[in-house]
Amino acid sequence: MVESRPKHASEAIVTINMFKNLVSFLFLYTAVDWVAARGWLEVYMIMFMLVTLSMLLAIPFYFFGSKFRAMSSGLERFL
Repeated sequence: MVESRPKHASEAIVTINMFKNLVSFLFLYTAVDWVAARGWLEVYMIMFMLVTLSMLLAIPFYFFGSKFRAMSSGLERFL
């Protein structure tokens, strides 16, 4: 994000960190009850699945990131 849209880099970094902290807070807020109800193994497997899915979804951005940025370059007037 910083390289492709330097004009909006600071806002993007703040938004990304805010979203990351919100997800972390919500997980930790509910984790104790979740583990008590379902057990460590089920919670671990679900978290492993979510992390693996997010990593797999990043693969298209590695290969097609420049095409995605080229397609979104016309949207600059809306930002």
